[in-house]
Amino acid sequence: MPRHAEQEHNKDFDENRQMIVVTGAAGFIGSNIVADLEEKEIIVSDWLGNGNKWRNLVKRKNIRGLVSPECLLDYIDTTHNSITAVIHMGAISSTAEADVDKLLEWNTAYSVNLWKCCNRYGIPFIYASSAAIYGASLNFNEDQDSVPLNPYGWSKNLVDQAILTAAEKDKSQFVGLRFFNVYGPNEYHKGSQGSMVFQAYGKGPIGLFNGDPQRDFIYVKDCCRIIRGLLNNPGISGIFNIGTGIARPFDDIAIILGTDMYFFDMPEKMRSQYQNFTKADTKKIEAAGLWFKPTSLEKGIKDYVDNYLSRKDQYR
Repeated sequence: MPRHAEQEHNKDFDENRQMIVVTGAAGFIGSNIVADLEEKEIIVSDWLGNGNKWRNLVKRKNIRGLVSPECLLDYIDTTHNSITAVIHMGAISSTAEADVDKLLEWNTAYSVNLWKCCNRYGIPFIYASSAAIYGASLNFNEDQDSVPLNPYGWSKNLVDQAILTAAEKDKSQFVGLRFFNVYGPNEYHKGSQGSMVFQAYGKGPIGLFNGDPQRDFIYVKDCCRIIRGLLNNPGISGIFNIGTGIARPFDDIAIILGTDMYFFDMPEKMRSQYQNFTKADTKKIEAAGLWFKPTSLEKGIKDYVDNYLSRKDQYR
C-alpha cells in the first residue's frame, strides 16, 4: 500500500456497517485472519510496497476499505461508531531487526497509541505480542517478569507493560497474544524470517543448529480460531500465550518433510539473543475457556504442504 491514506476512498462505504480493522492485513498472520473472517467486513491497514504481499489478499471479497497505518488513528477517530474491533498484527516482525529506534516507533509507540485510541471509544483491541518476551527463561507463565534477549522482544514487552499498567482504566476488551513459533500459508514474503517448515520444504539439505534447540510450533489456523473466540467473548481481556504447550526439536520438521539435514554450530553473534527452548504455558488460556486441542505438527505440516506449498497458487 502506498504510504499515504486514500481517506476519500473510504467515504464511499456505508459507515453504519459493522467492520473489523485488521492491521498488517497483508502479512502472514494478518492475511490468515482476514481469510478466516470471510463473513465479516474488513478494513485493511498495511503497507504493500513493491512486493507480492498484495497476493495474500487477492482472493478476499470482504475488504471494505484501505487505510495506511499513518492515517489509521485519524480514521478510527472519524469512523469509530462503525468499528466493532481492531485486530493489530501490523508491526516489524523480524526478531533480528537491529534498528532499535525503528522498533520502538512502530512496535511500541504506535501499538500503545492505537490501543489508547481504541480504549477511548470502547473498541475491543486484540494485538500481537510475542514469546520472544520470555528470553532465556524456561518459565513461560504470562504473569512473570521477563527479560527479553533481543530488541524485538523488548519492544513487544514494553507494549504489554504499558497496557497492563493502565488496565484499570480500560473501557473495552484488550488482548495481547504472545505468539510462539507460527507456521502456515501466506508466509512466503518473510524469507529467512519464515518458519522452518517454509524454509525446509522442497529444498536440499537444511542446516540446523547443534545443541538440539526446541520450539513450540503452532499452525496459523489455530491462531485464527483463538482470535475468533476472542471476538465472540468481548468480556475476556489479558495477555495470553498462543502456542501448543509442546516443544519439538527442529529436526522433527525435516523428518516430517523428508528433507535431509546437517548440523553446525550457532554463529557467535547469535548466541546471546537466541531462544534455545520455548513451550507455551497454556493454563491461562485454558481457564479463559478459549483452549482446544491444537493441530499436531504432523497434521499442520500436511495441510500446509498439500493445500498450499505443493500448489502453484500457494496463497490462502
